[in-house]
Amino acid sequence: MPLDAPGGNGGDATVRRPGDFKRKGVDGPPYVASLTKTRQPTGKKDELIAQAVAKGIDVPGKVTIPQLKELIGLEPAWDLYGRPSGYGDLIDNPFNLIKWKERQLVLGIAIDPSLLRELDGCDESSERAALDKIAARAHAAADSDLAAERGTFVHLLTEWAEDPTGPRPIPEPRFNLTDAHVDAIADGWLQLLADNELEVIDAEAHIVNDASRLAGNYDRLVRLGRGLWFDDIVIQAGEHVIVDIKTSKLRLARDGTPDYWDKFPIQVVVYRDGQPYDATTDTRGEWVQSPNADWGLIAHLDIDRLIDDGEAVWQLIAVNLDAGRQGVAAVEAAQAYHARPDKFAMPAGPPTVTQVATSVTRDDVVVAPSDFSPEVEQQSAGSVAADPALELANDIGEWGGQLKTLLVAEWPSGVPTPKKVRAGEATWDAEQLERVRAAVNEIVGPFDDPPVPPETSRFAATATPRLEPVDGGPAHHDDITALVEAIKASPVRDIVNAWLAESADAGCSWSVRRTPRMRHYEVTAAAFRLAEIHDDGFIGDPDPVRTILVCALGTEKAEHPTNTIGVLLAQLTINEARAASGMALALAGADTNETSVA
Repeated sequence: MPLDAPGGNGGDATVRRPGDFKRKGVDGPPYVASLTKTRQPTGKKDELIAQAVAKGIDVPGKVTIPQLKELIGLEPAWDLYGRPSGYGDLIDNPFNLIKWKERQLVLGIAIDPSLLRELDGCDESSERAALDKIAARAHAAADSDLAAERGTFVHLLTEWAEDPTGPRPIPEPRFNLTDAHVDAIADGWLQLLADNELEVIDAEAHIVNDASRLAGNYDRLVRLGRGLWFDDIVIQAGEHVIVDIKTSKLRLARDGTPDYWDKFPIQVVVYRDGQPYDATTDTRGEWVQSPNADWGLIAHLDIDRLIDDGEAVWQLIAVNLDAGRQGVAAVEAAQAYHARPDKFAMPAGPPTVTQVATSVTRDDVVVAPSDFSPEVEQQSAGSVAADPALELANDIGEWGGQLKTLLVAEWPSGVPTPKKVRAGEATWDAEQLERVRAAVNEIVGPFDDPPVPPETSRFAATATPRLEPVDGGPAHHDDITALVEAIKASPVRDIVNAWLAESADAGCSWSVRRTPRMRHYEVTAAAFRLAEIHDDGFIGDPDPVRTILVCALGTEKAEHPTNTIGVLLAQLTINEARAASGMALALAGADTNETSVA
């Protein structure tokens, strides 16, 4: 596969360093070869010829790009996976981390009070972005990333200590590490390996855990030259064990075990239960020597003690992988809970609204005209005058999609849409109001309720929002039949079925055949449209299917690769599913330029 060079999209550009995962951004989450999805090979003609030759394919003298792609055949598409280090965040207790971040934020502003000038001239629309910028710059001023960057340096230094043929890593001045400190770290690491007879078999090796959709690098795989004892636990000599290096502060609970380290067993077991991955060929492999399934190791350096007292104290701490697997199951259960669309049931009728009179100030009082008489019929005190434009716009908002389509053809030019009136962005004067009523009367009589649209088969989903109950009621049998038959006859059937299986495994199925409700119909139609843009080769960086679902759901959680496409589809409302269908059709080149007055 061709390597992707950094582009001009900042954090969204794909980056591929030699020997590393392809990543989203310079140091972002990894892409791995998909187990289920494929795409056509990409590249210029000479690149495609090189790919064919690398596969041992005889390339004729005259060949076109389409012919080259056919010769090479389909290749795996990319799946964006998460990082093992952050997988346990969902069940971690964030209290101390939140308090630490708050203190760092205050410290950064105290160090550089000029940061607050970012708020100068801000209005309500720009205030949020300004505050985000202040927070980021405050954390930078407070060196909030110091511990993480210092830990990265220690990792590099231990690798150099084992193979000092290259230049020794140099610490940044802000790390507060002298040459003596650096020597102590490297010498202490080698001494730890020697004292415990740990033979390093592999370092910084790539691992993919497809069950959890995570990918990363473990620090070391070691072979025990002798048995290691931890209280009444022994890891036998000859065992291969995953080792993770940590420099975070070690605080002990009352029972003498590490406190605030709940995520670490999860991280280690994700590596152990994953598969080796070749980041050059993007292929999965098998363990040559399977690591111990019950225990891993943390090699801990107390870096604060080193800086304060000049002592580099390394120690080994055993990691219970059975506890780690329990943590993984807890994360998966939490993800399934978050993905359940049935956590709440909304009332079928409209909410009860009590109008509260708006308070007025002295300056708001208007003097009554001289001809004002209390005998004249008037509004009672505290009542609010009805807005005929808003009332009519709300009535139109309750129409079905087919009636709205008819109204588009009759809509008077130069008149704001009902959507803008309902949002308070515009209104209709008396002349415009009459023109709107005339257009409405062309479709609906002035004293008639809007007719119910005929139950004809409607396959093509629309992105036009409509006010409907939560599940939309039962879907029409003809609609379901047409949609199911279209999917069964299409080349993307397997993709839709795979997404449906993902949701079923998570306990949130949207099978329209099992539950023939309108929401399930719209979600299935959206899945069909999304699968079509995937199958047409639009899949790339970032994945447009996930990007569309992020836009439709309006939540950043959808970006996390551990939330599968099938589970994300299960969270869509009727209108969100229609919006996703519309975006997919637009990406596929469909004509979506119709005027909408919804």
